[in-house]
Amino acid sequence: MTLWRFRAMREPDAAAVAMLRPFPRSHIADADAMWVAESVGDDTCRLLGAVRVRQEIGLQEPRYWYHLGCVVHAAPELGLFHRERTLLLASDLTGAAEIADVAVCADADIRVLRFLLRGALETLSSCNGVTRPGRVIVELPGLREADGRSPFWHHLGRHFYSGDPAQAEAHLGPAWRSHVAALLPRHPLHVSFLPEEARAAIGVVCPLASAWQQALDEAGCIAGEHVTVDEAGAVHEIDLPRWAVRHCWQRGDWPSATCLAANQALLIVAEGQSEVYRIPSASEEPVGQAKSAQLQGLPGGERVRWRLDD
Repeated sequence: MTLWRFRAMREPDAAAVAMLRPFPRSHIADADAMWVAESVGDDTCRLLGAVRVRQEIGLQEPRYWYHLGCVVHAAPELGLFHRERTLLLASDLTGAAEIADVAVCADADIRVLRFLLRGALETLSSCNGVTRPGRVIVELPGLREADGRSPFWHHLGRHFYSGDPAQAEAHLGPAWRSHVAALLPRHPLHVSFLPEEARAAIGVVCPLASAWQQALDEAGCIAGEHVTVDEAGAVHEIDLPRWAVRHCWQRGDWPSATCLAANQALLIVAEGQSEVYRIPSASEEPVGQAKSAQLQGLPGGERVRWRLDD
């Protein structure tokens, strides 16, 4: 039997994380706020993936997105009613939590992505000593051509910043979009004024991230009303309190699930294809299946999520 574990990244993990395959737009060099998923067997331990979990974004440095809106031009006496899609530079998502910078092993399938996503959402939902966020966002990479050109940026952003976006991102990281936002127009932009190539790219996700998009959609984290300022990639959103209610541990997500409490620890055991979640404490006495070798040797108080993989 193999267990899947979701835990905070540690310094010795850096070399293994660097060998993972990052999704487009992912930056995994910085270990801050990174969490990893790994499979733990009787004699083996293998890293499956990594993801970044941020509590509150945009509070230290402003973050910007384009808000997808609508403006109506109407003149009833002339029988005129015309609706136009608009793009408005905004910081509406400031203060939300964020799941970002996904990387997986070469042979990973969508189960790893689902596990990373659920682990990240439960980490945010069960944060101790920090106000739980109401909204969680996930930025997805937008459409790019084979040569790396973004149709959306080519027809809009480059008119306000003539530099190479790839070089800017390599130099400043994701924060370059906050800097370039100072050069972008602040008034609503009519989408109809853009060439068809740019309009068609709005909200379209890079095919390389289609499995990640599927995992998000399955969890109810769906595209909202914002896109990224450089590629117009979709920004997925989920209401965390509602998600936590739908996925409440005590609800019994799995048949024959058993919940056991030991001091401040919570152990959920389900037979067959199941998951085990455990919050160990220093004074905890192992209970039931917790005596298995894979559940031993954890530092007291470390939050760990487990999955039994038959």
